[in-house]
Amino acid sequence: EGRSDGFSNRSGFKFVFIGLLTLGLMIPTLMLLIVVDERENLQRDVARDVAKSWGRSQTVNGPYLVVPTVKKVWDEKAKRYRDRRIITYFTPERLNIVGDMPADYLSRGIYNVPTYRADLQVEGKFAPLNADVIKKTNTTYNFSAAKLVLGISDVGAIKNDVAVKLDGDVVRKFKPTLGVHLNPNPGIHIDVSKAFVEDGFTYAFNLSLNGTENLNVAPVGATSNVVLSSNWQQPSFQGRFSPDQRAVSAAGVSANWSIPALARGSMGAQESVRL
Repeated sequence: EGRSDGFSNRSGFKFVFIGLLTLGLMIPTLMLLIVVDERENLQRDVARDVAKSWGRSQTVNGPYLVVPTVKKVWDEKAKRYRDRRIITYFTPERLNIVGDMPADYLSRGIYNVPTYRADLQVEGKFAPLNADVIKKTNTTYNFSAAKLVLGISDVGAIKNDVAVKLDGDVVRKFKPTLGVHLNPNPGIHIDVSKAFVEDGFTYAFNLSLNGTENLNVAPVGATSNVVLSSNWQQPSFQGRFSPDQRAVSAAGVSANWSIPALARGSMGAQESVRL
């Protein structure tokens, strides 16, 4: 019986010793995890700070031709038609974007944040309006208040006075905001005459903007072609469409996309209250 008690005491001591040893080994691991978590939080804080002053991740959406629209909608309860104010946005027949985006790091202490300056050449064409669209029943378009709009997620990072050339000779400077009270999204716009809207027109402009981490381009044209190059050596191609061609080397990367409207699943005129 004495031997049994001694064996039990020794076994209990071993279990306690192993438990304490395991706990002791976990302490450095827990401390390391805490340090890693703090570093990751600091990295995110630094990235937000840099993005606030340099430019955030950018999305370029457009251009669109936006027309204020009034639709007569039947009110079943009141047994009469009522006016519903919306916007109709027309997508371009052609959208071509060629851009270079020199990339670099901005440092804050031991942390580095990837940044870029995108210099984009944008050109394309809006087709003449289809007569069936213009004469749609119970719909009134205010073509005299039409605007050419370009959505830009961080307009504060635009680095040039953006001026668009219409039909090769009419030059107009973009103005702040989308210019549409129903649409609060960030962007820029110009006013477009009724004649341009009805007859169709070409457009061309240069856009320079800063950004961090990502540049996203919306392929809004019936045919959209995008060609981008950068000195960035480790690109990540994200989004719905992969490049048709890409070349990555020690000198950087170049890639191009050709996206028809059928691949996007929509084209022509769309009715909405926002882009």
